Amino acid sequence: MMRRSILAMAGAWLLAAGSPVLAQQPPSAELKALFGPAVEAHPLAAAPVATLDLDGDGKPDDVWVVRLLRGGNDALAAGTRSANPLGKRGLARQGEKLALAIRHGTGERWVLHDSEFFTTPIWQTKPLPLEAARRGGKAHRAAVAAGAKPRGDLLLLGTEAGIDIALFWTGNRYVVNAPKEEP
Repeated sequence: MMRRSILAMAGAWLLAAGSPVLAQQPPSAELKALFGPAVEAHPLAAAPVATLDLDGDGKPDDVWVVRLLRGGNDALAAGTRSANPLGKRGLARQGEKLALAIRHGTGERWVLHDSEFFTTPIWQTKPLPLEAARRGGKAHRAAVAAGAKPRGDLLLLGTEAGIDIALFWTGNRYVVNAPKEEP
């Protein structure tokens, strides 16, 4: 029992100390300052989110899981770009229950959304099915072999079918690549 307590305390200390892959979720006030009044921290993602080099420039890019309140693009901060790399629908004026907010190391900001994809049951549970795939790692190499052409690291997004799809930066936009195989 004592050993479990010590291991639990050590694990909590390591999480609190952070790691190069994880960053602490900023409060909604900071997110609103970065991305605009429509963006707030998602309740399922109050835990750490990914910090990686999505655009391949060698600077860390921060990724948060957020929800978007009413207002659509008009409620995003000036210079924040929105995109739906998973579908064709624009940013809903009534908001989005879940989206990804990304700040590149250069300061460029993106809000990625898809009301159909991010409302599937797998995206309503904790932990959220989001994984960082670093350049050169096994998951990154597998995504590239399946056709992904990322500039840097990429994110793997879980699906109901059990197949991860790769979300990555091409140099001017975010796109997804889904493998053609079955789970």
